[in-house]
Amino acid sequence: MEQIVTVEETQIKDKKCILLRIKGGKQFVLQCESDPEFVQWKKELTEAFTEAQKLLRRAPKVIGKGRAGVVELSKPPLTHRNSNGL
Repeated sequence: MEQIVTVEETQIKDKKCILLRIKGGKQFVLQCESDPEFVQWKKELTEAFTEAQKLLRRAPKVIGKGRAGVVELSKPPLTHRNSNGL
C-alpha cells in the first residue's frame, strides 16, 4: 500500500472502475462485475489506503539509512565443504 498514491473512481466504456495510481506513474484499473461489488471494493480500498497513509506518517523514517543486517566482507566467503570435512 505504500506504493499507491491515490485511489480514484473513473469510468471506462460506460462502466465504473477504480483507478489506482502508483508511484513512478503507473496506473491500475479495477473493473467490477456489478455496482454493489464496485461500491464494496471502492469502500474497502479507500479505507485501507487511508489507514496505510496514517500508519506511514506515524512510522519512523528509516528509508535511506543503512541496514544493520548488511555487512560488507573484506574477505571472500569460505568455499563449500564436503560432508566429510574436506
